[in-house]
Amino acid sequence: MTATLIYIGQEIYQDTALVGYFERALHEHNIFTNECYRTEDSSDAVFDLLKRVLNTAEMIFIAASKESFSTALDILETLVPHPSNTKQIEKNSYLIQNSNMTCHLFLLQNGEALPKLLIKADALFSSWQFFGTKQQLHILKQHIFDAGYHFGFSQIIDGWYEIRTDCDNTSLERYYALIQDKATSIIASENIFDYLIKTFARQNKTVTFAESCTGGLIASAFTSRSGSSDILYVSMVTYANSAKHDWLDVDETIFERHGAVSEACVRAMAEGARARARSDIAIATSGIAGPAGGTPLKPVGTVYIAVSDSRQTRAKHLLLKGDRNYIQYQAMMHAVKLMIEMGNGI
Repeated sequence: MTATLIYIGQEIYQDTALVGYFERALHEHNIFTNECYRTEDSSDAVFDLLKRVLNTAEMIFIAASKESFSTALDILETLVPHPSNTKQIEKNSYLIQNSNMTCHLFLLQNGEALPKLLIKADALFSSWQFFGTKQQLHILKQHIFDAGYHFGFSQIIDGWYEIRTDCDNTSLERYYALIQDKATSIIASENIFDYLIKTFARQNKTVTFAESCTGGLIASAFTSRSGSSDILYVSMVTYANSAKHDWLDVDETIFERHGAVSEACVRAMAEGARARARSDIAIATSGIAGPAGGTPLKPVGTVYIAVSDSRQTRAKHLLLKGDRNYIQYQAMMHAVKLMIEMGNGI
């Protein structure tokens, strides 16, 4: 099912974490975006946009702020003819339908669960994790569209997209093979942590984590899934430099020359964690999640990640945007992506 999305109010559409959460929730219900609009929350702006979209779109999802929800609801009641419509109303969720269109209005608030979805999609869809560029993704999308299938996606982080499609697995893999410049990988899985746990268990591999700025978030993401005890024996949150030195054998000269937020530090953390835990793979993170702690040379959002396995240690420097929680989330997902790019879990 494809739909037009409307975001009402700056506090909604400028909050990338909230927008991402909303769109991922829709994708989980097989609802994908074909058009997206953003508007200020003034009555005139909302009225003009809704009047235009209601005349052209068949399926509309609206995310409104607390201040604009009532305004949007009143305008919908005005614009959609009463004799021919059906309505459903639950807490912070409003659905109005007639023979020409379906419109679903949500009150969206940061830190709150998405209000109940009052409509269901019919098609059976599968989920895939796609690692590559947006250009590569659109090539794959076109192949699948041309074959008559539905295709939707949401961006997890730069270079990582979750795909939802009713295309069968064999056909999708065939269309993926048509991409001349291959993406890093494509994985049939709705939850990457479930997939990695099963894959590492099958390969008899173990992982460990040395986390600073992510504060145990990566370990939590793995241990929240069943079967994690098969692949994770120990994990470490080493916030202080002394803990990095005592637990991970990070040489104190690294702190003096480069600082804890540095490539040299995360490399040493990953290698030290792998040695201490006697694991096959180790992930390390160190950075400044904010809102305080930034400097002109290392502003808030500066993060270094590293992955170490039996063949090599690779590190990456990130400059991330968002609030503290979103920076930590992005750091975690970039670290997992780096691990996969190195061939681990494939």
